[in-house]
Amino acid sequence: MLVAGRTVQGLGGGGVMMLMEVIVSDLLPQRERAQYLGIVLSTGSLAVLIGPIIGGAFGTEATWRWCFYISVPIGGIGFILAAAFLRLKTPQHDTWTKAIARIDFLGNFLFIASTCSMLVGLIMGGQLYPWSSARVVVPIVLGGIGWLVFAGQQVSPFCKEPIMPPRLFSNRTAVTGFINNFISCMLLEWTVYYLPFYFQTLKGSSQLFSSVQVLPFNVFLVPSAIINGGIMAKTGNYKFLHWAGFAFFALASGLFSSMDETTSTVKWVFWQFFGAYGLGSLIMSILPAIQSSLPEADVASSTGVHAFLRSFGFVWGFTIPSLIVNNQVNRNLYLITDPEVQEAVAGGGAFSEAYSPLLNSLTGETKTQVLRLYTVSLQTVWYAALAFSLLGFLLVFVEKQLKLRESLQTEFGLEEEQKPETKESV
Repeated sequence: MLVAGRTVQGLGGGGVMMLMEVIVSDLLPQRERAQYLGIVLSTGSLAVLIGPIIGGAFGTEATWRWCFYISVPIGGIGFILAAAFLRLKTPQHDTWTKAIARIDFLGNFLFIASTCSMLVGLIMGGQLYPWSSARVVVPIVLGGIGWLVFAGQQVSPFCKEPIMPPRLFSNRTAVTGFINNFISCMLLEWTVYYLPFYFQTLKGSSQLFSSVQVLPFNVFLVPSAIINGGIMAKTGNYKFLHWAGFAFFALASGLFSSMDETTSTVKWVFWQFFGAYGLGSLIMSILPAIQSSLPEADVASSTGVHAFLRSFGFVWGFTIPSLIVNNQVNRNLYLITDPEVQEAVAGGGAFSEAYSPLLNSLTGETKTQVLRLYTVSLQTVWYAALAFSLLGFLLVFVEKQLKLRESLQTEFGLEEEQKPETKESV
């Protein structure tokens, strides 16, 4: 039931996120899109800001079920507002039956199944089973083969409406933009999960209070997106924003890697600003860069792939650092001498035991050993984030700085209000 519910929730949430960007792209020329995307995405950042706090409060003070109940009234308000105020031109080229028939169900199935298979193998590897176990190797191999089959299916003449049209990858700016979109969204999820993890493990904070401690990052992400969107609208330059974004996040990752239980409040607050500015610069400037290299007719397709890769980045933004933490914990278990504590954090228990009665009851040498174990593991997590940031920075050199179109060339847009006829016009 939980899996089925989350599937439906994901379909709805993913559709809303993509359509939001499609609507902005259909209403505004490229030069102005970044500024408005920054404003729109800032509301999403606000949700990221208050979501962990509310979720932490539900988890600590109520029941986890409220994390799902809360979607009903909020979704209902959104539905009413969209029905009342969203008035867009919607040219009908196909019937609903023909439109549904154009969906690439096979491509979606191949990609999702392959990704799930890959993730199952990676999550179990080194935790439930050794990396050499067939239960780990087989899902990973099947996932890799599935991705190859998916790629072949997308370029085959039998796939009339691929979810990733090959024409979108016909130039280096679009390809680089899609890759950097994946990297930046992965790093955003990376930070959202593992900054609170630092506070829960090394600072001993509760789930709720750790959400409060990452407010500097979440709060500054909003003005960063808006400010950089305005800069892009004024200058039309996106390469500089991409360089600056990855450079600032690389700096933040390096600083985060030095954090331990003794890091002062001033430091971890200030360092979060660097990360927020970097990612805020990236999340609103990559889509206009991609669209600048493609015809206006590909707005919906490019936005769909952009949203698809963003969600894919979110998946790996949790998976990769989780793998790093769990494997680093298993590798460095020798740092802990207490067998009971060793057993608690081994085999994937490091994340679930981050804020538990057992670890919070530790004192003396054992507590020092556990803190050292988590410090070493988190250092590796942020070293990996630094490496991905530098990769994104280098990929920006591949982009071309193209002129952003200043006029709107689309058959979509706002519906024109029907003005009542006057006597003079009769």
